[in-house]
Amino acid sequence: MLQLIHTAPHKTEPRTFIVNVRNPNIDGALKVKLKDRELTSEAWAWDDKLTLQFSGTNPAFRRIEVRQAGKLPTLYIAGDSTSTDQGQEPFNSWGQMITRFFKPDIAVANHGESGESLHSFIAENRLAKLMSVIQTGDWLLIQMGHNDQKDTREGAGAFTTYKADLTRFIAEARQHGATPVSITPVQRLNFDSTGHIVNTLGDFPEAVRQTAAEEKVGLIDLNAMSMPFYEAMGPEQSPQAFAPGDKTHHNDYGSYQLASASCKASAMRSYRLPITCCPGSPSSTPRIPILS
Repeated sequence: MLQLIHTAPHKTEPRTFIVNVRNPNIDGALKVKLKDRELTSEAWAWDDKLTLQFSGTNPAFRRIEVRQAGKLPTLYIAGDSTSTDQGQEPFNSWGQMITRFFKPDIAVANHGESGESLHSFIAENRLAKLMSVIQTGDWLLIQMGHNDQKDTREGAGAFTTYKADLTRFIAEARQHGATPVSITPVQRLNFDSTGHIVNTLGDFPEAVRQTAAEEKVGLIDLNAMSMPFYEAMGPEQSPQAFAPGDKTHHNDYGSYQLASASCKASAMRSYRLPITCCPGSPSSTPRIPILS
């Protein structure tokens, strides 16, 4: 929510931000089918309560004032582990970091969860949960693909079941007066011998592009944006944007850069979302330009 807040001795720096809270209830007995970790180590994500974390060399605060924000536009996220609110450092995601770039005029509700595909998101009532709360004037960012590759159902594929499910997400958001925005799955960290990223996501990025064009919805091509980011750092330095030993999930630095790139994308700008100016990256991170 906030980055590098410095205070002079005997001074305070007031800041305001919007936080979304939620519970798994939908209607009557219908609930989101939570995973075991969402009932234990990640229970804070669904307990309808506010959880705050402070970090830095000397974190300090004088007062916290919590108010109901009232009716505000909300940016919902439907995604997998590359966009979810990761439970522990050093893991992070662009969906978790994107809150950093918005003014306190909009709430961000990240419903992404590790292991999700479009199909499982529907089967576990996560889409139903979103549709029970999303309203006219809200937005829905949709980014899947990593786990959809594992779909072994007969006829499953990027241009068949995946496109059909993505079209359903778009249609249901529109039925509730919300604005859907499609996002291509962020690329994994796999280099060839010439120092270029190898596509390991098959036809899924292209299926998102096709669906966005056919349904006339905004597109954030995070797949295309992530490739030059990794290649600019190269095979030796690019792991600094990922959790240790991981080629899929990012750390704070990597997710910050991808969130910044997403906010600067034409699809986000064209809807005139209340995005703040993007400051430079923290001095402790590698000096790689923020993507435009």
